Amino acid sequence: MFLRHAHWLNLFVLLLLLPGCRRSDHEISSAPGAEEGWARLPDQPALEVQRDSTRVLAARVSGGAAVSLVKGMAAVEDKMVLEVAPGQVVVVRQPSAIAKEVSSLAHVYIRDGEETLVTTEGFKGEPYVDPKDRKLCWSARTCVNPACPGQKLATAQRPFLYSVRVPQFLVNEKGEVTTDGSEFSWPSVACPQCGQVNSTKNYCSDEVSRRREELAAELQKARELRDQAQRASP
Repeated sequence: MFLRHAHWLNLFVLLLLLPGCRRSDHEISSAPGAEEGWARLPDQPALEVQRDSTRVLAARVSGGAAVSLVKGMAAVEDKMVLEVAPGQVVVVRQPSAIAKEVSSLAHVYIRDGEETLVTTEGFKGEPYVDPKDRKLCWSARTCVNPACPGQKLATAQRPFLYSVRVPQFLVNEKGEVTTDGSEFSWPSVACPQCGQVNSTKNYCSDEVSRRREELAAELQKARELRDQAQRASP
């Protein structure tokens, strides 16, 4: 009789030790990274968030590693998952990803003392040194005043362009930008044809210009949402 009861006792202990039968497994399942509590975002099919009764705890790419929200934010790949209000989640691109795309857009320079254009991938500073012959280059600008007399100088291949040169800037023997040591201030960026101040912008094609404006608005929105998430976080 005792042996029969001992057999059932051993079987009961064995069942307790089997995976899935311990209470701690249920507790682990509620932690970030477990399957329970995850919900897929309807407008972001590749992303999931984990919530408790009041707040979002973590985010992840479907099935990937969980990233806990800190100050209402979690960086998941190139996106930011933001909790702008309790339980209200917004997903935007990270500002660094937006800035990287901005930096890859074309930028046009005019070689110092010439009409020759130099196009670079992204803004390379002001002034820029052409590596071919260490010639200084200045950002090409175009006037947005529709009545500007300079518009008569435009052709089908090229709009009216000008640059703002600072004569004190030089290039040293190493190909680095330096100055002649004299005092100077940046000259006005007013259009030399119509004289309107603040009527200029860096020149690029219409498509690149449109994309640059879109990215600027996207970057501003991402920063505003990030600030909103930080304020909403307890």
